Amino acid sequence: MPDNEIIGMAWADRISFEEIKKRTGLSEKEIIKIMRTNLKRKSYLL
Repeated sequence: MPDNEIIGMAWADRISFEEIKKRTGLSEKEIIKIMRTNLKRKSYLL
């Protein structure tokens, strides 16, 4: 799954990290790392 789709799911209030893990196999820490790597600091903090 592309990083932008993972970030979109993580940003969506209706999808939990547990649901993302079920779909992608990625842990919350791995998802946060992807977000930090791909987003500008201000965008990540939002």
